[in-house]
Amino acid sequence: MRRGKKKLWYVDLLTEKGWKKIPRNPRKTRRILLFCLGLLLLTFSFLLPFSYTYSSYSSNANSTSNISIAPWKFKINAVTDKEISIDLADTITENDYSMTSVIPGTKGEIPLEIDFSGTKVAVDYMISLNQEEVVLPEHLKLYTDSSRTEEFQDIHGSILLDQIDQSVLKTIYWEWEYTTDDETNLWANKEIKLGLTIDLAQKIA
Repeated sequence: MRRGKKKLWYVDLLTEKGWKKIPRNPRKTRRILLFCLGLLLLTFSFLLPFSYTYSSYSSNANSTSNISIAPWKFKINAVTDKEISIDLADTITENDYSMTSVIPGTKGEIPLEIDFSGTKVAVDYMISLNQEEVVLPEHLKLYTDSSRTEEFQDIHGSILLDQIDQSVLKTIYWEWEYTTDDETNLWANKEIKLGLTIDLAQKIA
């Protein structure tokens, strides 16, 4: 009786390091697979808490968008509108040219009383020019100081809760410089108004 070919105890398997002999013993192979599976499960269970913590932190970091915004009350010069228009002829101060008409050489002061009385939150505010409305003579300039050295860009600040019932007083100064470029005829009999826009936001931090 012819005997069959002898079965080897191993199988040749090509790996990155070359050919490797892998035992044929099925029990041993199963033990290796179970060991690898257990190691994988152990690693996953170790990393899972870290993954959950990061996810939770990310969710909390984005939760600021759900902060409720409390209502506020706002007035500027007793007006509740966020856009106001001021006739410069009503704000002229003492000068050598005119006390009734805005002409070259005149100057003035625009007082602004900012009132948040009754508001329940701290507030950030900014008062700026309404660019769509403001058209001024070339040599009429706006300033934030009485010495008229710092040109006006905007007025901004914060009202904290312990200051919420106190009015804040700000002033915009203006002066129409008298120059050899006579602008009188161009602006004669025209009302020169200053448009302001007030932007508000709840102070978060």
